[in-house]
Amino acid sequence: MTAFKQDKTTGPLDARDFLKRFMQTAPSNGRGKLEKGTRQKASAKFRDSEGDHWLVMFLSNGKTLLLATCNTSTPLVSREARTGAQVIDSLKLKSRE
Repeated sequence: MTAFKQDKTTGPLDARDFLKRFMQTAPSNGRGKLEKGTRQKASAKFRDSEGDHWLVMFLSNGKTLLLATCNTSTPLVSREARTGAQVIDSLKLKSRE
């Protein structure tokens, strides 16, 4: 889990923008599968060049952005990966105040 905070030089933090930049630099083997894409929540699945499976999710309320990652050497349908995905899917970020 990594957190980013909006500063005075940036506009509201957009999960889609950060996912796009992340996927451009991720060591993926082939194209990743984008799962969702809104300003508040964006996620993708991909395999890296070493064969590991990844699930990444960005959550944003405009002022704070969270990056959650789950990676495993087993397929994303394995019990281990499904548990990691359930944890990531359960994450919530409070609205802007």
